[in-house]
Amino acid sequence: MTGPAAPQPDLSIYSASKVDGHFHVLDPDRFAWAGDVGYRPAGQETGSADHVAQVLDACGVQRALLAGPNSCYGTDTRCLLPVITDRPERFKVLGLV
Repeated sequence: MTGPAAPQPDLSIYSASKVDGHFHVLDPDRFAWAGDVGYRPAGQETGSADHVAQVLDACGVQRALLAGPNSCYGTDTRCLLPVITDRPERFKVLGLV
């Protein structure tokens, strides 16, 4: 005779903790593109820090590494500051200094 079945681990990707290892905040309404860049994102490629947080929430991402968007801001990293200042427990930054 056997005992009760052992509980099965929850292997669902939806309940697992998630970290986004590389994302950008591209917000031309608040931070103008650098003048000498060849790439200028538009439409759904852009959004505020709040918008990005909502997208990550919808995907179940708890933490994320923000990468400096050199392709449209050059070496200007001011666009990174509101994200890490407003949500330091959730976001960390990788960028040029």
